[in-house]
Parts: sequence; structure tokens; C-alpha cells
Amino acid sequence: MAKHKPEERKRPARLGKREPGDDNVTEATKREMTNEAVLLDAQVKTATAALRNHWKRVKSVGMNPADIRWYIQQMARPVSEIDEEMRRRHRLAWLMGLPIGQQLDMFSGPAQVSQINTAPQSGIDPYEQGRDAAKTGASWDTCPYIENSPQRIAWLQGHDDETGIPPEAA
Repeated sequence: MAKHKPEERKRPARLGKREPGDDNVTEATKREMTNEAVLLDAQVKTATAALRNHWKRVKSVGMNPADIRWYIQQMARPVSEIDEEMRRRHRLAWLMGLPIGQQLDMFSGPAQVSQINTAPQSGIDPYEQGRDAAKTGASWDTCPYIENSPQRIAWLQGHDDETGIPPEAA
């Protein structure tokens, strides 16, 4: 198939596109657009320098800038999508036997992870999960369900029924 030379190609004209040297733009508009671009360019340079200095400060206090960049990217995502990704990654790490040992309990420091699968699974009765957890010696704190959810209540009831010990006495 032969290639066409650029001048031989026939392309439809784009509506509203201005060609260089088009005199339909007033001098005032040209000045306004140019001045605005110069101002915005200066603002971008200032912001870029400020951000570069901020990354240096972040490193100087011992933080990893990649963690902050990650957070900024996550701000645009729905919470449910972030939660699903975190659960999926944690599950994969657990399945592959990564030496994760202790896990951080959301804001309160390390908490022992039981040997049971702590990720809620669809199709499995939370009550039975709670009973199974109690059989392995897992505590109430290992319940994977959200506070006051029906699944959590069922899981805790199963745990209590198996151990025969209410949480207040444990």
C-alpha cells in the first residue's frame, strides 16, 4: 500500500480551528491570553519549586514521599474501591505466606492475627465463622466485620455460643 505525501492527503477541515496568522483575533484578546499564560507559567514554576522543597522536608523528617503521593492519588478514588484493593492485596499476601506476622490494628498499634481467615467471605455464614474462630482460640477482636453490622453480631454470637463465655467475662 503506497503512502501518501502529506500534501496529497485530503482531510476534512476542522470547524472552529484557527490557523496561524488568522486575523479574526483582536489585539486585546491576544494581549489578554498572552498575559494570562505568562502569569500561569510563573505560578506553575513557583508551585513546582515549593513542592520540590516540600518533598525535601518530607524526607528530612523520615517520611517516604511515595506514601504521600499514593495518598494524593487515592483521594480521587471511591472509598469502596480502595477498601476492595486493600483487602485483595492483604488476602494475596496471606495466601502466599508472606511473613507478615503482626498486623496493625487500624490506628491502635499491633494486634496478633489469628490463624483463621479473617477476611469476610461471601456465601459463608458469619455465625459459623465465629464458631470456627472460637475453636481456634481467636478472640472477639479478630472479628472481621464492621461494628454494629448484622454480620458482626452473628459472628460474635457464634463465637459466644462456642466458648460459652460472654465478652464482658473474657
